[in-house]
Amino acid sequence: GGEWCPYGMGGLSPELPLDQREEDGGSLLFDSEPLKQPITILGAPMVELEIEADQPAALVAVRLNDLRPDGSDLRVSYGVLNLTHREGHDKAVPLPSGKPVRVRVQMNEIGHVFPAGHRIRLALSTAYWPIIWPSPRPVRLRVHVAGSRLVLPLRERQPGDDKIGFEPPVTGRETRRRLIKGSEQERTITRDVTANEQIYEVARSDHSVIEEIGVETSFDKKVVYRIKPDDPTSARVDLREAYLNRHSQGWDTFVEAVTALSATETEFLVEASLKAFEGGKPFFARSWLERIPRNGV
Repeated sequence: GGEWCPYGMGGLSPELPLDQREEDGGSLLFDSEPLKQPITILGAPMVELEIEADQPAALVAVRLNDLRPDGSDLRVSYGVLNLTHREGHDKAVPLPSGKPVRVRVQMNEIGHVFPAGHRIRLALSTAYWPIIWPSPRPVRLRVHVAGSRLVLPLRERQPGDDKIGFEPPVTGRETRRRLIKGSEQERTITRDVTANEQIYEVARSDHSVIEEIGVETSFDKKVVYRIKPDDPTSARVDLREAYLNRHSQGWDTFVEAVTALSATETEFLVEASLKAFEGGKPFFARSWLERIPRNGV
């Protein structure tokens, strides 16, 4: 699914969603016929669903995809709704067992052209890890197709569209930096078949000196997401970040933060520790363990 908030690093760090075919294998799919002419959308796509669930707490994730003639699949936009919030985000209302409810799921605003020959695909799923924390228990949703629809923000071609252009980008002066350790980016997805566990790791690091002001900076970050697909309570995130700021005139600081998030069916567990050093000597240290009720999440 890519990052929740990508920074646009391009090839340096592939933060955007990958080909969606693997995700589609775990989703309920609705495809249009091949388009006879291009369709342009601009705005927020929306889905109205009539659904029923077999659990009191559930979520639904919707993805709007561009299915190409070669079979590759591009995610255009997506949206997620915690179904206990179907009446508003100020309260959690459990789902009635076996009784249909109507919900609206708004996707992120987007501008996109579906070319002729492509198909429009709507994909529905009961989870979207690690973008969204999973429901407490595995969920089965039944979709009543007759009471559901996809609404697209169509944009008709306007006179002058071919004349729209942009000025060349303006960038600031590049600061002279001396690399001690160049920027490194790693993203890996692995499956432990024996443990039936999927692991997604994101790592970034950089160490350099800003020569104009004599400041040495470094950071190391590693995030590990893990889950067993058949056990939502196995979801866990471990994060470590470390930052160094040092000046040639004498000051020297180092901060390390370690955090972990996990959950049972009834509460979230947050573990964290913070350590700060000045001149290589301990300056501050603290640890936390918080338990937060899930309250419909």
